Amino acid sequence: MNLSRRRLFLVAPALLLVGCGGPSVLPDGPRVPEISFRHLPAITFDVASIDVQQPFVSSSQPPSIESQIPVTPAQVAQNWARDRLKAGGADGVARYTILDASVREEALKTDRTVTGLLKTEQESKLEGRVEVRIDISNPNGTGFTNAIATRSQTVPEGLTLDEREQLQIDFVEALGQDMNRRLETEIRFNLTAFVKP
Repeated sequence: MNLSRRRLFLVAPALLLVGCGGPSVLPDGPRVPEISFRHLPAITFDVASIDVQQPFVSSSQPPSIESQIPVTPAQVAQNWARDRLKAGGADGVARYTILDASVREEALKTDRTVTGLLKTEQESKLEGRVEVRIDISNPNGTGFTNAIATRSQTVPEGLTLDEREQLQIDFVEALGQDMNRRLETEIRFNLTAFVKP
């Protein structure tokens, strides 16, 4: 076997791996769900279109960690608009703007003595925040509302990578549910005139 044929046998498996499309699923890793709101009733505005914007940009600098989480708060906020907001009018627009979708992780003090080694402590704290603004304009007038959801949770030391990722996924899912309840409340109080029955 000459050198070029040997190279072909070495390169071919690598090309097969690169060519495989779709999401990778590790057998022992956490399941990454699509956090959706399709099971909830749609909110139909008296407008012709829904415009989703995201001026918020995730930071890759500590203590921000949202860009490292398997499913981000920004994705969840986009899914909410996709699943729950519907246009049911002949004119006008509802603008849904994601102003914040951040998660920060701050280290906590732990006991580094021999006594501390014998107990499981909380090594860090997650702080999540989502802020969304909805502006509506149609022939009958204009309106807007802001919704802010926040959540915090401590992280115990000694978690495996898979356990840490699952905790982050659960945290973002809970933050998304908080956001959903907050948006429902704000729409009910501030934008009822624009909601179609």
